[in-house]
Amino acid sequence: MKKWISVFIAAWVMVLAGCFDVIQETTLKQDGSGVITTAMDMSSIMEMLAQMGGVGDEKIEADSSLQVAPLLDSIQELTPEEKELLRDATAHIRVNSSSNKFLLSISTPFTKAEDISKIKAALGKAHIMEKAIDNVMNKEEDDINNPMEGAADDFKMAEVDDYFTTVASKGLFRRTLIKEKYDSLSKNELMQKMKEGLDQGMPPIKFVFLLSLPSPAKKAEGKNVVLSEDKKKIKIENTLDELFADPSRFEFAVEY
Repeated sequence: MKKWISVFIAAWVMVLAGCFDVIQETTLKQDGSGVITTAMDMSSIMEMLAQMGGVGDEKIEADSSLQVAPLLDSIQELTPEEKELLRDATAHIRVNSSSNKFLLSISTPFTKAEDISKIKAALGKAHIMEKAIDNVMNKEEDDINNPMEGAADDFKMAEVDDYFTTVASKGLFRRTLIKEKYDSLSKNELMQKMKEGLDQGMPPIKFVFLLSLPSPAKKAEGKNVVLSEDKKKIKIENTLDELFADPSRFEFAVEY
């Protein structure tokens, strides 16, 4: 149990310190279907534990894929429609102390682009990443009364998507700021703790958004937009401090 407690505490510290990247990739097909994959590389946690001697001689290894469907019925925050949208989602966790790896990802397929904004909202409400961490911790430990059970309920990720709306349809993909929601940013306890960390010199979380289009982009607008040579791939790279200073840097619009 001690080894997982160490990882969990370190993960929480890393969230506040911002020492990881979040990569969200959306792939669109010609018929409007596709997949959204959000990945977090928190391998720095394992490196930090190794330097601090937090793991000792114990090996931490987990390579687990989790079907989201069995979790949905217990998530009361989701509507029946939202549960259906997440029915085929899959979460994956890979932890290996020997190679200093700690990788989290969740992939959610969709049948029409118009559902993307609903899927993002549902993922934010369901906190699937956190529940996947909880599931793996409980699976790896054999204690009857596991003191870490439910621990991930308090392990919340920075949900930048909460402050933006995504409009996707055939030929258009756009992300814009939700001003009313952004105005409440100062009331988000986790975000304010992270802002305090940034003010104290901690490195900001990096957010990378990748968009793969079924055909070349006709127009791509946005302060941080980078277009590939074939105009089929869009990259928008931001840092958390930009959210506080200039959220418009997260906005973009693509026509294809």
